[in-house]
Order: sequence, then structure tokens, then C-alpha cells
Amino acid sequence: MHFRVKAIQGLSAPVSLTIEAPSALAARDHAERAGYDVLAVRHLWPMASATFGKSRRIDIVELSEELIALIDAGLTLVEAIEILANRASIEAQRSALERVVEELRAGAQFSAALQSQRTAFPPLFVAAVRASEGTGTLTDALKRYIEYERQLEQARSRIVSASIYPALLLTIGGFVVLFLLAYVVPRFSRLYQEVSAELPWGSRVLMEFGRLVDGNAALLLGAFVALIVAGYIALRSAARNNALLHYFQRIPGIQERARVFELARLYRTLSLLLRSGVSMLPAIEQSKEVVSAPTGIALEGASAAIREGRALSHAFETKGLTTEIALRMLAVAERTGALPEMLERIAAFHERELGRWLERATRLFEPVLMTIIGLLIGIIVVLMYMPIFDLAGSIG
Repeated sequence: MHFRVKAIQGLSAPVSLTIEAPSALAARDHAERAGYDVLAVRHLWPMASATFGKSRRIDIVELSEELIALIDAGLTLVEAIEILANRASIEAQRSALERVVEELRAGAQFSAALQSQRTAFPPLFVAAVRASEGTGTLTDALKRYIEYERQLEQARSRIVSASIYPALLLTIGGFVVLFLLAYVVPRFSRLYQEVSAELPWGSRVLMEFGRLVDGNAALLLGAFVALIVAGYIALRSAARNNALLHYFQRIPGIQERARVFELARLYRTLSLLLRSGVSMLPAIEQSKEVVSAPTGIALEGASAAIREGRALSHAFETKGLTTEIALRMLAVAERTGALPEMLERIAAFHERELGRWLERATRLFEPVLMTIIGLLIGIIVVLMYMPIFDLAGSIG
């Protein structure tokens, strides 16, 4: 659940924080541990929290690119973030960056300052920055994170691009079917009722449905809108909690591909953290942020096996966190010591494989979907006009 916390820190003006916590008491406790004096705590409904969270979360790729440019130009970290805070156009984002500047001026490390604004900065970004503080390679860590986000965005773009045309077909076909059922069929139903025409069984069922829609239009419209809103909230919640991938893994035909996509995200995340200097066990713990809950449980089991001295490849294999190809490549990486690079290669390989499968599946699915929608519309039209055809035949 998300909570809106109104609080103050020292003599500064009151601020509004969005905190994800299991209860209002836990949200209050979290804010107080961050150094705030809490004034009020209010529960946010899913729709409100999703909207606010979107404006609160900073574009990390853009922030990282601008930080690199300013630091390379000779500015200190505090000066660079202060400039970015002054340029921020959204109040919540400007407030988050200003808080980071205040923390830095008070002597906090950059990662600790980012951690204090966890609603604005993702945990993986904070982990990458924290690892870089021991080596003094902040700009390198930022560049690696930019590349990581761009690679993930490319993978997501392939899926979105493959889904656009089928989604348009379903949307347009659905509206046509709804128009026929909710507007045209009820009028045909009243017409046949007035002339007392004898209807075939299929047409009679369709006309009865038309009369039902015509008599309960407001109720059905409200139920339809409520269903859309509930579906939207459920999808946003599932996507935010990484549960959407787990649901896809239950659908026959695409479950294996959804699993491979999730594993590719896992390997790419592990590669980012290991390259940034995070050790293996903390990297596995941080990687739970990007996977579904069942995969997170499997990661905990793999982590326990690694603590017992098992190899990464063996631990991942026993917990179902590899494919056959990934297992062989991990074994090679363990012999050569190039694990971060090999994890990146595994992720890229599986993403290319998923892209090829999406292209083939789309080419097959589109004509099948068009045929199904065309048949459905055709059946409705034929059933509407069948009594007229029968009447015309009897007159002839």
C-alpha cells in the first residue's frame, strides 16, 4: 500500500512524501527513521498513488547523463545536483533533489542521500552508486546504469511493438462488436417484435440479448466501465510488483518465453551490479527488485546454496534460474573469471531469441486474430438479417 506522509525536517517547510508500506504505522516509522517529524499520514488509493508516483520518480537516465556532463566539466557533485534541482520543472522532483543536496552538504555520502529519497530513486541505482563510492568511479557507474536502462528499454520496446497491431485489431474489432450488440441488434429486435416475425433459433437468441442490452443499458455501461477501471488498477499493481511476468508464465504457449524474458532481466541486473563492484550475494539480493515473487524466492534459495560453497551455475540450475544455454555459459564464465561480461552476453542472447520469437508469433497471430474477429462480426450480421432472408425467400 502507498501512503501520503506530510512531514517537516528541522526548520524547513512541510513536505509531502509517498511511502510504500504495509500499514500507516510502518509508513510513519519509515519517515521518522529518515529524520522527519510526521504531521499526518493518509492512505493513497492505487490510482492516485500510481499517478503521484509517476510524477515523483525522476528520469534516472536523463539525470545520469546530465550529471556525467556536469562532473566532466569540472563541477563538484553538490554543485551539479544543485543545478539539476534548479532546472527541475516538477515540484516533487525538485524537492527530492534539493533534499539530496542538503544531505550532501551535511556530510552524507551520495548513496545515503539518494536512499533517503527512495520514492524518487530506484534501489538498483542507489546500489550502483554505493558500490562506486569505494572506488571513486561515479561517472563509470552512471554510464553502466545508463547502458543497463537502455538495454532493458530496447527489450521492452520489442514486446510493445509486437503488441501494438494485435491490440489495435482487438480494440477496433471489440468496438465494432459492441456497437452491433448494443445499438444495432436492439433496434432489429424491436423491429421483429413489432412485425411478429418467426425467428430462427440463433436469431432469437441474439434478439433476446439485444432486448436485454436495450433494457439495461445504463447498468451494463456502468459494469463495463467498472471492469475497465478495475483491470487498469490490477495491471498497474501487477506491473509495479513485477507480478505480471509471473502471470504470463502461467499462460500456455508463452510461459517459457515469459520465463526467459525474466531471466534475461535478472542476468542483466546481476551484470550491472557486479560490474559496479557489488559482491555476488548482495547483488543477488538487490536483483530481487526486478523479478516476480516466486523467482525472488528461488533467488533466496540460490543465495543460500552459494553461501554453502556451491558454484553459481549449480545454485541457479537447482533453483530453475537457468536455461540450457545459460547454464553452459555460466560454467565457462566461472572457469575464466569473466562472470559480469558473460551474464551480459546471456541476457543479450536471450533477448535476441525472444525478439525472433515475437516476430514469428506476430506474423502468425495477426491473420488468425483478423479471421476470428471477421467471423464473429459476420455471424452477428447474418443472424440479424436471417429472418429478412427467410421472408424474402417465402415471398419469392
